[in-house]
Amino acid sequence: MGDPSLKLALPELEVKISSIEDVRKEIQADTLKAFQEVRLTAEIIDPLTQAFQAGFNGDFQLEIRDKPVKLETLGDESNPFQFEEEAVLIFKGQGTVESGILEASFFYT
Repeated sequence: MGDPSLKLALPELEVKISSIEDVRKEIQADTLKAFQEVRLTAEIIDPLTQAFQAGFNGDFQLEIRDKPVKLETLGDESNPFQFEEEAVLIFKGQGTVESGILEASFFYT
């Protein structure tokens, strides 16, 4: 059980995806397909004001996961419970944020 007197650690800034592009076709991609090279561009924003944070520099870790899969608990301690989990990891990488802009490229197999 958790301590109700502790505050949750909430991030001060957020990441807003600007575009997801198919590198070969040079078009926006709304669905990832096998053997597709993808470029993701995002920006760092203040969640309260939605202001772009041009002065932000740092590192990022990126995880791209497949669509959620429906699972069910065993039900050995309580009634079975259905839930969704994004269990399949498609890509995991890291990079650098420069002047509030995050760019990442990966090959989807």
